[in-house]
This record gives sequence, structure tokens and C-alpha cells, in this order.
Amino acid sequence: MKRSTREASINMFPASSNHFLLNMQIFFLISLFFQETLQFSGTEQSILLSLKQHWRDSEFLQSWNLNSSVCTWSGVSCLDDRVVTQLNLGEKNITGTVPSTIICELNNLTFIDLSNNNISGTIPLSMKDCSMLQHLDLSKNSLSGQIPGELFGMKQLLNLYLNGNMLSGEMPKQISSQLENLDLSENHLNGSIPEDIGNFKNLLKLDLSHNSLSGSITSKLFQLHDLRHLSLSSNYLSSVIPFFIEFTLSYYFCPHLMILAADTQRTFKNSKHSQIPTDTTSTELHRTIHREKIYQNKERET
Repeated sequence: MKRSTREASINMFPASSNHFLLNMQIFFLISLFFQETLQFSGTEQSILLSLKQHWRDSEFLQSWNLNSSVCTWSGVSCLDDRVVTQLNLGEKNITGTVPSTIICELNNLTFIDLSNNNISGTIPLSMKDCSMLQHLDLSKNSLSGQIPGELFGMKQLLNLYLNGNMLSGEMPKQISSQLENLDLSENHLNGSIPEDIGNFKNLLKLDLSHNSLSGSITSKLFQLHDLRHLSLSSNYLSSVIPFFIEFTLSYYFCPHLMILAADTQRTFKNSKHSQIPTDTTSTELHRTIHREKIYQNKERET
């Protein structure tokens, strides 16, 4: 009897010891988690406060302060209340430039909207360092200079809106095949539409209207099989897409195409190669394509 009691008391110590070690491991992991979270939040808080200082005249950013978590700040969205993933700062009366390094120090950013502000200057090359970025909207500002070619090489980028600025120069030659929406309209871009445009295998929308593009419309556009919106109007392109090619483009090469705007008086001004009547408008083409597609869909249903 004494022996069994002694054995039982001995066996209790290993079990108790294992339980203690397990609790210590759990405590250590929890402490490490909170330490990393606090450290990460502190770093992101510092970055965002630097961004606030860069745009110090914006009243909207005055709510960014040390008294609250960055994930509760206006225009800031987080993943699991831990890491900053989105900056929604469109139409916030922000004045200044796109900071050269600050924004992309937020390593987990997937979404940036700075549209409809008073941002001027150039697009910094460092924007390429936002390696996780999927959506970038800098539209309707006063940005100038050339579009950095590196911007088009961002592997995660799906949506790029630079329309409504004063960007000049030629379109970058090297273009990422991941882009789904590209809007460069209402700028001062010149040169021709690059042949590499055909690499946009996932492109749904391409708007190059209201620029100063010249040269011929590249046949590489026919490779954009998923294209739904194509606008090339208000440029100085030397040739147009004839009607039979338009419908071929719409129904065969680009079966999802719903909007095709490629013909205005400015587009074909002084061109001897215009093949679309001058009284044909982009709106009429859009309606025609839309009407034909409705008819086509009804036939399929029956």
C-alpha cells in the first residue's frame, strides 16, 4: 500500500510539470503575438502620422492622432484590426504631392484611392514598392510628367486609374498582363498605342480617350478577348476601325465588348484614311452594339 502511494505521488510531478510547461508556452505565444501586434501598429501609426504631416493642410486628416487605434482613423481600413490594407482618401481636399517613400512603407496596402484631390507633382518611382497593391486611383488631380514604366510592372496591380490629370509623354512599353482596368483618359499622352497592349490578357476596360495619341490602331487590340469597354476617341489616330471590323471585334475577338468609342471629329481630323461616316458618333455605336447584343442574347435564350 505504501509503495503504490509513493508511485502515485511520483507520477504526479511529471504530469504537473508538463502542464506547467504547456501553460508557459501558451503564455509565451500570446505575449509574442501582442508584442508583434503592438510593434506593428506602432510602426504603421508612425507612418500614417508622417503622411498626415506631409499633407498637413488637410482638415480630414486631423482626426489621425495618438489617442486612438489607426484602424479607427477616417479613411483607413485594416485586416483583422491589425494591419493597414486600404487608404480611402478620395475627395478629401488633400493638397500636396504623392510622397516618394512614405505610403509604400505600409507593406500590406492593397488599395489606395487619392482621386479628386489637389495633388500635383509627378508620380514617384517608389510607388512600385507597394508590392501588394491591387487598386491605385490617382484620377482627377493635377499630376504631371511621365507615367513611370515601373508602375505597369507591378505584379499584383489589377486596377489603375490615372485619368483626369496632366500626364505627358508616351505610354510605357512594358505592361503587366494582370491589369483588368486601365484608364489613362483626359491627359496629354502622345506617341502611338504600344504593341505590348496585347499582353493585357485580363483587361476588361481600356480608356485612352482625350489624349494626343497618334499612329495606327494596333491589331493587338484584337487579342483582348475579355474586353468590355474600349475608348480611343478624341485622339489623333490616323486610321479607324471600319464597321465590319467593329462587329467582328465585338462578336468574335472580343465577345464581351459593350462599349466601343473610337470615332470623333478630333480623332480623325485631317485624316485621309477615315472609313466611318462623319455623322456616326460613339454614342450611336454604343447603342448599336448594345442593341445587337440584347438581340443576340434573346436568340440564345430561345
